[in-house]
Amino acid sequence: MDYIHIKSLEKYHPGYRDRELKWAKLFFTMAQGDPEFELVKNEIDKWRFAAMICLELEAKKPLPNTNDYWIKKFDIRKRPMSLTLQMIHNFIEVVTQDCESTPTEKKYREDKEDKNKIYVDFEKSTIDAWNDFCNKYPTLSKIKEISEGRRIKLKKRFTKKSFKDFSAILKVIKEQPFLMGENDRKWKVTFDWLIENDTNYLKALELRYKEKPHKEDDVKSADPDCQVCAGTGWDESGEGKKICRCRLRK
Repeated sequence: MDYIHIKSLEKYHPGYRDRELKWAKLFFTMAQGDPEFELVKNEIDKWRFAAMICLELEAKKPLPNTNDYWIKKFDIRKRPMSLTLQMIHNFIEVVTQDCESTPTEKKYREDKEDKNKIYVDFEKSTIDAWNDFCNKYPTLSKIKEISEGRRIKLKKRFTKKSFKDFSAILKVIKEQPFLMGENDRKWKVTFDWLIENDTNYLKALELRYKEKPHKEDDVKSADPDCQVCAGTGWDESGEGKKICRCRLRK
């Protein structure tokens, strides 16, 4: 079966490789000043050509050159589709089902494959980095596998430049004891928490969980019987040194 392909289709949509196509770029020069396009005298043919550009961009593949297809897309009672194709022959080419992909389609496929490979590498490096981090801090939970739900969320974070620098996220996590479990609930940061939305990991990057300095009025003498600081007033159980809870006024 034959198919109709728009020549140089990418010029009508520079973002052809985008996941969702919502527009097509039709040049004023196409309607005015293009010698070949000026030869297309019939208005039906002109607007059909514009529609065919949009149809192929949406389908991401050449259009079937069959009567059944054209009937669904155009009112061919007003003008036979064969005449339209004849008038716009300088802008289209006929390809077959068995032929090699058109240059535009081939480029789209290659771009998509490249993007998939980049994501696969990103996914592996991110999981490896998290598990290595958990090896250094065993109280945190490793990732054993990527479920489909996790992959969907991770792909969304993949679109954010700030998330791609995952090592920077891990660096600030260890600088915030709260995220490492030093809180009243003993809650610890998890990989699922980081990828859950576009705000959790940003809070970590912005040091939202870093302990704030206490005012003198908020601090009292250390409890000599405190099992955490042994009466010194300083908690050194985690990374670094911080004021013990026994000195904080409730």
